[in-house]
Amino acid sequence: MQKFVGLGACVLAAAWWLAPTTPAHAQQACVNNSSGAAKIVPAGTTSCGNNETLTALGGLQAAADFQCVSVPGVTSAGTPFTFQSGVSFGSAISVSGASFTSITLQTGVYQLHFDGVAFYSSSTPPPLIPVPTPFVITATFNASTSVAVWSSTASGQTAPAIATNPTDVPGGDRLVSVTTPNTILTITALAHLLNLVNAGTGCHLVTTKLQ
Repeated sequence: MQKFVGLGACVLAAAWWLAPTTPAHAQQACVNNSSGAAKIVPAGTTSCGNNETLTALGGLQAAADFQCVSVPGVTSAGTPFTFQSGVSFGSAISVSGASFTSITLQTGVYQLHFDGVAFYSSSTPPPLIPVPTPFVITATFNASTSVAVWSSTASGQTAPAIATNPTDVPGGDRLVSVTTPNTILTITALAHLLNLVNAGTGCHLVTTKLQ
């Protein structure tokens, strides 16, 4: 009898181990079926709005840290930032070359984190005297669709023909959805940006595939 009970316990344990489980605290998002925009919703949510799909966010599938290399110096308005690779894992995020302006993403839900230090934004290109202006940094898919924005009204102050009192780039996390394989991600600024620190320390982009 004891052997039968022990075998039954093993069978039950194996069944529990093999059965798929969903943690009660698993994150969820509502993804817009047209734009691909995603928003985090509370755990336990059972439905989304019109034209949205409820999506469970599982464990991290890929991540990559990218560092700015086009500094110190000026990034012209509308010109993609140049990055170099840092720590990464997974195959859903890829780049080409030691330095690059575009990042290739596979389908899924991603978190984008961008931050930077010692930047100055100007509405006039060098070598003209810089004019302080709010800066706006955008993440764009396939050079046409803006999917995330980091902005600030702070822009530093000017001295004659030079930038002084630089400010930090407004950092933060954005959740985006990639619906087409091999989508190209670029980061651009809507104004001229002058960075006053060394390459690799001016700004970072951390891209994480959540699903």
